[in-house]
Amino acid sequence: MIALRVTKLAMPVLALFSVGAFAQEEKQAPNYNYVSLEYVYGVNDVDSDVFPDGSTDGSWYYGEGGQLDASFALLDRYLLRGSYYDASGEYRGGPDVDFTSGLVGVGIILPTDDGTGIDLSVEYRSDEVEFDGDDQSIEGIGFSFGVRSNVAERHELSFRVSGYMNDFDQAVGIKLGYAWNFTDLIGLTAGYEYLDVGQDDDDDPNYELSKFLVGARVYF
Repeated sequence: MIALRVTKLAMPVLALFSVGAFAQEEKQAPNYNYVSLEYVYGVNDVDSDVFPDGSTDGSWYYGEGGQLDASFALLDRYLLRGSYYDASGEYRGGPDVDFTSGLVGVGIILPTDDGTGIDLSVEYRSDEVEFDGDDQSIEGIGFSFGVRSNVAERHELSFRVSGYMNDFDQAVGIKLGYAWNFTDLIGLTAGYEYLDVGQDDDDDPNYELSKFLVGARVYF
């Protein structure tokens, strides 16, 4: 089921990246060695009795947050990735809500041409919510498929789709990204992330997390 949902999300994006890469005159392979720091505005739509609100549905807004991402290519083929997200907000204008998420991944890079790279990764993810002093956390193993393409000189588009198991129970996430690499060392970034943890069992966490990101990236 995860594989089918991932395939449906990935196919139209692959077509878009292929057109962009074909139209490009001068192609340069994406640099997978970087560290980025981004400001994040997040919204968590909750539908679960497990979370500390007890019985009602609602949205938790994370107006103050940041995300740190790091990527390293070993021997230009093996990919090491990691991220950490931390944010705070309010639930319906009342109690404070804190959300943290950590991720580490290991994979391989499959370059398709001079301007596009594809990676396949195995990931471990952990999400934790602290609501009015009460904690709730879930964790699991996942798989991800990523595409990065220099669609024009110093302009990069990226796409990633992931599927998670264990506590996440067939959750699917996507990430769309843009980077303006105005030098070989520094770029400005913007993106959108979405994670759907929708489970059949009412006793398990059910939520949709949306994140809007802007920041900067340093290449090495």
